[in-house]
Amino acid sequence: AAAREESSEEEDAALKHAARLRLRRKLDRRGLLRPPTENASRYTLAKGAWYDYEAKYMNDVEARHLMDLLLENEPWTQVVCKAYDPLRDTLKDVPQPRLTSHMGHIAYRYSGQTLEPRVPTGEDDVSANALAALMARVNDHLDLSED
Repeated sequence: AAAREESSEEEDAALKHAARLRLRRKLDRRGLLRPPTENASRYTLAKGAWYDYEAKYMNDVEARHLMDLLLENEPWTQVVCKAYDPLRDTLKDVPQPRLTSHMGHIAYRYSGQTLEPRVPTGEDDVSANALAALMARVNDHLDLSED
């Protein structure tokens, strides 16, 4: 069972890596490795990463509505991590200073934690529908339709 779980984690990592490469190639072909509009600001991060910020991409009413939908309909939790306490030479539980909710089909693993996904439940899933609409809008804005 442990070997299957390890194999599954390796397959998940390989799938995520392949998806990132496909997206990067698609972005590069379309010239989108630069800010998408003249209104966007590019912020450089470490190791060649960046993010683009477009202040007026979503107006205040739309943003508040989406945030309210997610706050009301998602199961938010506070993840507790293990941290080394050098004074006591032990591990202690430290709650992360944020609430987390993970929707998707694949578990997300970082810092020794695994966030199990909340799989969308269908047409009546308010959060999933709102996020799907947002993703469609982002894909359309960036012209990332399937090809």
